[in-house]
Amino acid sequence: MQYLIICLGVIMICSSLGSIFPFIYNKEINYKLNQFIGGFASGVMLAAAIWSLLVPAFEMDKSGIMVIVSFIIGVLIIILIDIITIKSHNESDYVNKIYFVVTAHNVPEGMIVGLAVAIGMTEQNFENAILIAIAIGLQNIPESIALSSMLYSKNKNKFRSFFYSFLSGAVEPLFGIIAFLLVGYLENMIAMFLGMAGGCMIYVVLSEMIPNTIEEEVLEGKIGIIVGFMIMMIMDIFL
Repeated sequence: MQYLIICLGVIMICSSLGSIFPFIYNKEINYKLNQFIGGFASGVMLAAAIWSLLVPAFEMDKSGIMVIVSFIIGVLIIILIDIITIKSHNESDYVNKIYFVVTAHNVPEGMIVGLAVAIGMTEQNFENAILIAIAIGLQNIPESIALSSMLYSKNKNKFRSFFYSFLSGAVEPLFGIIAFLLVGYLENMIAMFLGMAGGCMIYVVLSEMIPNTIEEEVLEGKIGIIVGFMIMMIMDIFL
């Protein structure tokens, strides 16, 4: 049980570190920086969807059928949300949608850590679980920086931005505990959850985030996409 607390504590601390960004950068975010942050978030989420969600899902599901079907389901979920909100371009709706997707993608990440610890208990080897927790925790930092910054751009309230970003990250240890307790039932379903989260993220990034970031006269958004993608790619491949 102590390893479960350690591993879940690592991912929660990392999310919290990123969430305090509005307190560190206490000036009002200007337009170009806002474009960079939006691009950075897009790059981070796109890389996370590929290397943190879809690649591990295909490694678990060798046939790939479950991952492909769940990926399509994830896309359809976001399309349904679009239909319900009548494809509104209101900034509040846009930020809320991004918040929903980031929070939803935290669910399988937390479950992975919980499952890794449970498997480690059966093998009496927790090295893999600790490495997974560190890798997910490190990638949570740029994700929560991007999320808390977007929230702050919307509400201009540091405490509220931190609180909601913190809540989004708190989903991970919560579902990590659930997965740990229900490991016998969920071990064969984790690939499905990963595929759904990957579908949600890629659809939102391509349909909403990148189009809202890329502008012909502004390079900052494009640079942000590349920087975010590269940082996340390096973390996911080498950690």
